[in-house]
Amino acid sequence: MGKSQPNVSCIMPTVNRENFVSKVITLFQLQDYVQKELLIIDDGTSSVTLNTKRPSKYAILD
Repeated sequence: MGKSQPNVSCIMPTVNRENFVSKVITLFQLQDYVQKELLIIDDGTSSVTLNTKRPSKYAILD
């Protein structure tokens, strides 16, 4: 029987870090895990963090 991969969840809290969000998303997509999720939690950003370019399959939940 083959060894199965674990499900992976990453939680990234952020405030005013729009310069890092795109890079984190890109690096996360490069991971080999099949079942993965990236939760980016914004805590009162006054910058454009939520407007950062992201793949269309990702959504912002209010």
